Amino acid sequence: MTQSNPSESNEINILKYDFNDIKLKVGDKLQIKPSAMTKAQCCLKNSDYCSATVIGYVSDKTLLVYLPKVDPLVGYPLLSGDQIFVRFFNGQNLFSFKVFVEQVINLPFKYIHLSFPTQIHGQVIRNSVRIKANIEAKVTVNHETFPATITNLSSTGAEIQIRADLGEPGSTLNLSFDVNIHEKIATFSVSAIIKRFSLSKNEIGQLIYGIKFIELMPEQTQMLLSYIYQELVYDNGKII
Repeated sequence: MTQSNPSESNEINILKYDFNDIKLKVGDKLQIKPSAMTKAQCCLKNSDYCSATVIGYVSDKTLLVYLPKVDPLVGYPLLSGDQIFVRFFNGQNLFSFKVFVEQVINLPFKYIHLSFPTQIHGQVIRNSVRIKANIEAKVTVNHETFPATITNLSSTGAEIQIRADLGEPGSTLNLSFDVNIHEKIATFSVSAIIKRFSLSKNEIGQLIYGIKFIELMPEQTQMLLSYIYQELVYDNGKII
């Protein structure tokens, strides 16, 4: 199949893409949400996106997705003709498109035939995008380890709160933490350099450090971007 070049749309910083451009493959995770007009959306407690896994597609005809048993949509009705909003992150770009339910298959497991995406929009998720966080972490400096809290995070650095003196700007440290990415725990252990520090205005004894990650492996950067994308999908208010 021939890949087309993205062309600008009327929306600022948003590009139009062909299906071939997004390089969707079996096993990729999609975030899906029924239109507000569907019965399924009315049954859900909130308007969060739900997870779905690509199990195949027939070009220009249908896109097949599988709903895991824990997905909130599994127990709610999706009918032929229901409109579905879809988001997909490939490690660099956030894509979005609308499709329609064509058929729901319940046996031997529940999966859905969706209409083939025809209008796909996307934007680059820059490394500098930073989100609010509340992640327990450990900081190691000079062979001593201290508990800390990550209060905001990007793929290039973080802000941490800690009750320990980690040194002056320019000092190095190791930061370890876990995050949940699509129901799997990802463990990070990264080196960082202190860029700034200040005293917490809300809690006596807490120090706030701004740190920049150094010597990140490409797969670590991609996992951090995946986590940031996931959090943006579920809570748009997290972006700073």
